[in-house]
Parts: sequence; C-alpha cells; structure tokens
Amino acid sequence: MSGTKPCPMCGNENWDGSICPNCGYGRTVSVKYVTKSGEVLYSEFSTKNSYTFEHWFTDRMQHEGGFFPYEGGRINCDALARIEVVGR
Repeated sequence: MSGTKPCPMCGNENWDGSICPNCGYGRTVSVKYVTKSGEVLYSEFSTKNSYTFEHWFTDRMQHEGGFFPYEGGRINCDALARIEVVGR
C-alpha cells in the first residue's frame, strides 16, 4: 500500500499518518497500571504532536519524580509492577 508506514505506537504496517486503525495512535491512548499488590489502575494521555508512549513515560520519570497520573490521583513508580498500553 503506497503512502503507508509503520505506526510509531504499535508498528502497524498499514498506518497512513492519520489515526492508526490498529491502536488509535493520533488521539488518546489508555494506559493500565498494575501495582505490586495486584491492583489495576487506568490513565490516558493524548498523542497530539506525536507524543508517544515512550515520551510520556520519560516525562513522568524525569519531570514528575516517577509519579504517574491515574483516575484517582497519582501513584509512584515504586508501587508499580507493570505499565501497559491497553486502549485507544
């Protein structure tokens, strides 16, 4: 397919540069946190201006002291076992 390239979020080969049909890159991305105790928390961020998961993660670690936002507030990275991109 001409004019397509891999999506920077999920690697989908059929991404045309707008909103990815596979992961929704190009708008908001939902993130799931799993704490070390097994609690599951959710958050989301906008992919406006090519803001990737890696950039979002690095910003939280470098500029927010390792605190990640979620629906109920913020949680420290030391309490997290895993962070995943789940919904788009």
